[in-house]
Amino acid sequence: MNYGAILGLVLTLLFFIQYFLELMASSWLGLLQYAAIIAIISWACVYYRNNVLHGSITYGKALGMGTLVSFFGSLIIAFFIYVFYTFIDPKALDMIFVQVENQMYNQGLSDTEIEMAVEMTKKMTNPPFMAIGTVIGLTFWGFLFSLITSAFIKKNNGNEFNEAMKEISNEE
Repeated sequence: MNYGAILGLVLTLLFFIQYFLELMASSWLGLLQYAAIIAIISWACVYYRNNVLHGSITYGKALGMGTLVSFFGSLIIAFFIYVFYTFIDPKALDMIFVQVENQMYNQGLSDTEIEMAVEMTKKMTNPPFMAIGTVIGLTFWGFLFSLITSAFIKKNNGNEFNEAMKEISNEE
């Protein structure tokens, strides 16, 4: 949960940077968010492996740890997004719509296509929907990133058969 809180705070900080620099549709800041997610998931799993599990972690435990970190982080950023767009600056959504419209215009879409797309975006973009989408989306991306990072973080010390038998006997 601690690393999830760190992830949520880092993503909130990046959100503020995007907001104040008016870069809500910036692709390089999106890549920076993904890099932060990967780094914090890796940091949490390595810490868990080295300090809690005494230097040994299975692929499944690393995958679970990374997914939980992203889930707890998503709860924090989703709460912040809901509060921000509901109470702090409800008109900030208009800035997003303008940026989306400008991107579509630069892609060469017709005015009617742009108008239809922006109207559909407005119907789908409201604070509760964005918060729920954030939890689902960030948890999903955290799971995908954990699938990859767990392969590099996993470390088995000793006989895997004996470790499996210990886990089975602990469950009973």
